[in-house]
Amino acid sequence: MGDRFDRTSFPAGFDPVTAHDVHSNLVGLPLARAALVEPRAVAAKHVALAARQRGARVTITEINRKRFRLARELGLDTLDLAEVEVCAELESVTEKKGYDAVFVDSVTRAGVDLTAAAEAVRGRTCEFAIHASEPRIYLFVFFWRQLGIVGARVYGREDFDGAVEWLASGIGAERLITSVRPLPEFADAFHELSEIPGSMKTLIRQN
Repeated sequence: MGDRFDRTSFPAGFDPVTAHDVHSNLVGLPLARAALVEPRAVAAKHVALAARQRGARVTITEINRKRFRLARELGLDTLDLAEVEVCAELESVTEKKGYDAVFVDSVTRAGVDLTAAAEAVRGRTCEFAIHASEPRIYLFVFFWRQLGIVGARVYGREDFDGAVEWLASGIGAERLITSVRPLPEFADAFHELSEIPGSMKTLIRQN
């Protein structure tokens, strides 16, 4: 639980948990779908599906071809960063208003710059990416257009409850699982996630 635990190393052997932090699978989620509850509570790739389900207009910008195709197959509006002038296209989609919220999962300078350019006045950025080096941010635009920015690492029980409800709706989130590996292949699973473009969610099977 992001609001209860803050460890300097991972994975820990054991962590004490209170009854408040335990979520029962009362809705009978299949185990593969239930494994997505925690990442759904925080992850950007799930945000688009959840926001659309609640009536929001969602546009995804993506450069990875596999993720791009999957987003389209899931019925999401997409912009191919390799083929369109994104800022101009986003202005056209929103009639130059910009987006009320932007969810950022990019560690590139271009991705950071696009964030502010895509936002409406008083818009809000939610930052998901973990940067290996300190990103450069043009703060003037945040001041001038009164933009806000929040992180996504600390999350609470209400986020888990929402994730369970959303996954129980059968929206097709299992398609975000790109690999299921047995426990002895634990190291290979991490290698796959870091080295193979398009990898998203890998599950570890205990037996």
